Amino acid sequence: MARVDTWDPWNWPVQGGLKEGEFASSTHTLIASGPPHLAEIDAADIGNAVYPVGLCQDFAWGQTQGVARFYEIGSKRSYVVTGHAAGGITLTDVYYSGPSLLRRLYGVWPDYDGKTLWPTTSATVSPQNPEFGTPYIPPGYENFLYNLQSDFFGRPFGLMLIVHTNLNQTLIVAYFEEGVVPGLNLNFNAQTVILQESATVDYERVVPVRANYSSLENEKIKNTPY
Repeated sequence: MARVDTWDPWNWPVQGGLKEGEFASSTHTLIASGPPHLAEIDAADIGNAVYPVGLCQDFAWGQTQGVARFYEIGSKRSYVVTGHAAGGITLTDVYYSGPSLLRRLYGVWPDYDGKTLWPTTSATVSPQNPEFGTPYIPPGYENFLYNLQSDFFGRPFGLMLIVHTNLNQTLIVAYFEEGVVPGLNLNFNAQTVILQESATVDYERVVPVRANYSSLENEKIKNTPY
């Protein structure tokens, strides 16, 4: 690894400790929808608690944090104060057949007819939960949900993001809580034979999940010349 006191651009890369042939890619990334809160998921039953969202072509996750800068009379320097953070996600997929993108994002919720794409043990999304009855306005029927005017889309859901390297080392396991969809796009094109969907998701917070992560590359980086 390069050091500022032994930097050798002709012979050493700047970043050290990297394992040749190990990398992260979209192939080793999984997106899944689930109940609104991570606490509702039993780690021993996670396979039944969340629904893998397939056919995604793009996944973009962004965060912003409020920052205020204060000045004082008598100085050119300033003080920086951080505030609340907010984030959003954009997903794009191709529609092949079966459940639409919104039907998959809300996979654990019973729809207008009480049908659930992915039954889960979460009490929040249970059809017996008195807080959420049959929607007043249909969001759509069966496989395709699209009517954002429906009160159905006021119900929150969760999203899980899992990122591995190609050697199956865990890099990220994150759960986005209380997600809602403020935007949906359906795209048709006369020159293509597919229907494209894209949705934006605003979430309340992201929760890092404790997992068997790849260990921090610290001393290994310092002592590796390549």
